[in-house]
Amino acid sequence: MDEAARWWRSGGFKGHVRLSSHTFSVLVVTGLLLVGGAALFGIFEWDGVLAPLGPVDKVASSAIGFVIFYAGRYVERLEVELRESSGAGRTLIRWTRTYTGLSEPGNQAVRELTGAVLEARMQRQLGLLEHFCSTGEMLRDRPA
Repeated sequence: MDEAARWWRSGGFKGHVRLSSHTFSVLVVTGLLLVGGAALFGIFEWDGVLAPLGPVDKVASSAIGFVIFYAGRYVERLEVELRESSGAGRTLIRWTRTYTGLSEPGNQAVRELTGAVLEARMQRQLGLLEHFCSTGEMLRDRPA
């Protein structure tokens, strides 16, 4: 990441610092995955979860999501969707994590991160989020 920061500070494409082929490849693929993922989500969900939204909201909503790459181990895709609830002043949240193992150690890590462990983690995060929404005070997560 330091290499990319030096490149950016030198003026990007106009500067004199060159990126290694590895860094350049990672940045290009990351950009393609972000843009392509948002585009594909928009295409496939236009008449699905995005159906009740107007055209501008559909485009804005389809551009939200996270992909986390743990080199040589696994990829985690995190999607957070908020929807208006039927109750006044309430919001429904759908929080989805998708893990893909990239190696046997990565598959083992995925097995250790999912199931009951993930359920407990999500319950802790739900409690923290509910506390923040009702009090405005942020608590720090302390795993059990």
